[in-house]
Amino acid sequence: MKKTILLFAAAALALGAGPALAKKNLVIVVKGLDNPFFEAIHQGCEKWNKENAASEYACVYTGPASTSDEAGEVQIVTDKLNDPAKAEPVVQRMIQLEPGEPANYFQLAKIYEDAGAYDEAEKMLVAAKTAKPSDPAVYMTLAGYYNRQGRFDKTIEALQERAQKEPNNPEAFYTISTYYWDEAYRDFKLKEAEKKDYIAKGLEAVDHALQLKPDYMEALVYKNLLLRSEALLEKDRAKQDALIKEADKLRDKAQELRKQKAVGVGN
Repeated sequence: MKKTILLFAAAALALGAGPALAKKNLVIVVKGLDNPFFEAIHQGCEKWNKENAASEYACVYTGPASTSDEAGEVQIVTDKLNDPAKAEPVVQRMIQLEPGEPANYFQLAKIYEDAGAYDEAEKMLVAAKTAKPSDPAVYMTLAGYYNRQGRFDKTIEALQERAQKEPNNPEAFYTISTYYWDEAYRDFKLKEAEKKDYIAKGLEAVDHALQLKPDYMEALVYKNLLLRSEALLEKDRAKQDALIKEADKLRDKAQELRKQKAVGVGN
């Protein structure tokens, strides 16, 4: 009995496309009503079946009887993509076709994460980083995943890797500072020493961003917030007042830059 496989990238069959046919990964093709492109896929399907009669796979071309049926078949494809067990071969095939495209890894990682298969999701995101280590998106996506999992150390590790890849990008260092501030501000389980450490590292990162771009409004805002967080933990009143005074200056500078930007002055 022949097997039927659903392949999302069905267009690879159009007009007898070589690589997909050679690998014999054939599919149920969802037909579009009166669509010449899908008719070409149909012809590719038939051609493959004739040339591979002994194969265990079959290319089955189904067509809707109405627009509503067509919409229903598209929903079936979507449902399959939302089921990790059924979606894995679909997206794995997409990865095989474009192994250097991180978006395919991201798609499968999201399916796994939504289904609670966290180890598999992490593996896909790490694979995306390996596939295209020069792409900042792979580090940001990995950091976002770790942050949702409450793994702050791994979140920062991914963000720092991104900054190493983009040493002249102030946004990379600014982003690190925002994560440090957020963790120090919102995680009430942290000990005071841990909060101080996070604030210090956040200030180090935001200072780096401001060295690269002194008029970086968002970085000024976060340095202001980090200094206020530091002041809350400071026991010496004079040092506390000095921190607040510096934070006020940064806040005022950020507000001035915002006003200038609103009227079209500067960058």
